[in-house]
Amino acid sequence: MSRDGARRIAAATAPSAPRAVLLSGFGEPLLHPDLPGIVRELRAPLSSLIGVVTNGEELSEGLAGALIDAGVDFFHVSVPAATAATARAIAPGLDFAAVERNLANLLARTAGHLPVAVNFVVTAANRAEKAAVERAWRSRGACAVYAGPVHNRGGFLAPEAPAAAARDDCWVYRHCLFAAWDGTVLACCHDLAGLEDYGNLARDSLADVLARREARLRYTLAGIMCRRCDFYLA
Repeated sequence: MSRDGARRIAAATAPSAPRAVLLSGFGEPLLHPDLPGIVRELRAPLSSLIGVVTNGEELSEGLAGALIDAGVDFFHVSVPAATAATARAIAPGLDFAAVERNLANLLARTAGHLPVAVNFVVTAANRAEKAAVERAWRSRGACAVYAGPVHNRGGFLAPEAPAAAARDDCWVYRHCLFAAWDGTVLACCHDLAGLEDYGNLARDSLADVLARREARLRYTLAGIMCRRCDFYLA
């Protein structure tokens, strides 16, 4: 995403006063070469909370400070495990020591004035470490530890267990907009193949984007993708 693209998206969404803007979903946002600049472009016209979801590997003290100075209001850091061995099994290539170090430094820096939460995706491989992750990061100052089961990302991944029937309603789909790096608005962050396209916030008005999505809501939610998703189970 360019700074100009971020500026256009912010201008399109500012009139609706979204509750929050979350930099996340389609990849690791800290890999962007100028994420603080993107945050500044969003911050200028928006009164919304701005958050960053990250795996924490690149969240150095310098980058964390730059993001806070640019206007980030909260962080969610994904922690895959309580031990390095389990982290290697779940996320090979991840520098787990860096994640722990960066998260600890961020919690120390933001204590009492900026919320930092931990995300923990529960799988068969790390289920036994759930309590240890919650205990460890709560004790270090995390405002919350969100632990939820792994899911099949809209049917694109094989589930760990046989999926139950999906709900006929999805709070995330109805109340959140997901814009890709170029401003294209998709069904959600699990729409990995871009099956749903409601327009582009870098060129279309928010009203047009919402009208396209509302028309789709009159049918089968987001069609085939949502019907094979086990994110929300009956």
